[in-house]
Amino acid sequence: MEFKDLSKQLKQKLRGYVRHAYPKGGGTCIQSHNWIVTCGAYTVGMNHETRITELENKDYPSQWEKDTATQIVANVKASNCYGEVVVPEMMYFRDWYKMKIKEINMVLNTIEKYEKYKAGL
Repeated sequence: MEFKDLSKQLKQKLRGYVRHAYPKGGGTCIQSHNWIVTCGAYTVGMNHETRITELENKDYPSQWEKDTATQIVANVKASNCYGEVVVPEMMYFRDWYKMKIKEINMVLNTIEKYEKYKAGL
């Protein structure tokens, strides 16, 4: 994939994340499912057919009610490739989107610096 294509995809994803993290009108919409459960680089979602929670890598992860998120954190067991336990964590959904915005901006800045460097060769 070319950096130009990647940059375009990241900017599109960034626009969607900004809408979630900073809604117009000061964020007055009411939501009951405000929590995202993370487990390392993954988020916890639910397979709606089997009703089993599973680790996912989605652009827009599942959001949970606080009580449900607390139960997931208490019950989900995961380990990394070295066999070390990875403890799930709850994040307020806007904080999760703000974190992703920061990560995307870092990647876009790196691509921009690389393109400038490449043009100077």
